[in-house]
This record gives sequence, structure tokens and C-alpha cells, in this order.
Amino acid sequence: MAGVRQKVNAEPGTAFDRFRRSTMTETIRAIFRNGKFELLDQIDLKEGMEVTLSVIKPLTEEDRTAFREAAGAWKDLVDCDQLIKDVYASRLVSTREEPKL
Repeated sequence: MAGVRQKVNAEPGTAFDRFRRSTMTETIRAIFRNGKFELLDQIDLKEGMEVTLSVIKPLTEEDRTAFREAAGAWKDLVDCDQLIKDVYASRLVSTREEPKL
């Protein structure tokens, strides 16, 4: 039925759950020790499966301080309202050739 949403059974072990897990990313926590990641959370992977890790390092106090010090650095340097108008105006400019039918 077009336009009608059906409820999908996403319970663990269902076909949809297996598809979702095979194509989606999953976030887990780990600790890096002695050159290896020690997982803090369970993850459903087949033995020997290769994965790609994206490491998100926690912010240091130095990072937080630098962020706070940079806040407001552009004040009075840029007219934000004009910048927004310019951005929207530039979106109306077309550089594409008119299609030949």
C-alpha cells in the first residue's frame, strides 16, 4: 500500500535486525592498552571479521580552555545577518547551462 507505513519487527534475531546490524554502524566503548583495544561493551561480530574503527578522543581541559577563549573572537568582524543573506542569495545563482531539448 503506497503511503502506508507498516510496523517492522526489529526484535533481536529477526531478519530486519540482522540486516540492520550488517549495514549500520555501531558505537561501543573500549580502552586502548598495550597496543590493543579492550572492549567494554558486547558486540555481535563473526570471529575474524575485519572492521574499521573511528576513534573519538575525549576533550582535554586544554581543548576546553582553547574553545572558551575562542568564543566571541569574531564579534564585530562579520555582520552575521548580511552573511546569511549573502549565502541565500548565492544559492539562487545558477551556473548550469540550460538543457537543450
